[in-house]
Amino acid sequence: MLGIVITFCAPLSHTLGAIYARKQGNIPPPTMTVGQMVFGGAILIPLALGVESPLSLNPSAEAIGAILIAGVFSTAIAMSLYFVIVRRIGAASSSLVPLFFPVVTVILGAVVLGEQLPFEAFIGLALILLGAIAVSARAPGK
Repeated sequence: MLGIVITFCAPLSHTLGAIYARKQGNIPPPTMTVGQMVFGGAILIPLALGVESPLSLNPSAEAIGAILIAGVFSTAIAMSLYFVIVRRIGAASSSLVPLFFPVVTVILGAVVLGEQLPFEAFIGLALILLGAIAVSARAPGK
């Protein structure tokens, strides 16, 4: 049951965040990203301390570097760009962006890692693209 609730909360929070971001035209995107990270940290740090034992971990320098790179490039810069997109094309159209995550991931796996794509992967990619086209034809611009 908890998994169902969490699965429902993820797209709900994403949608509400996009709508909120669209209405905050006076706040620069990097500032909104910092607010998002602080708010998320305020929720996740107590949960991590209560559920896991993060203080007993002894991460390597490589692991800390990977976390910092992921935090800066994959999160802070990416979310700042996302907030710019929300302002330019609107909340409804920008909600299509996450649909392309699996497409990019599969293509990168094939190109960078040399993974062989089964026929089913191409069918899945086509369905994702068709879904995005169908939704974008109905999504208002702003």
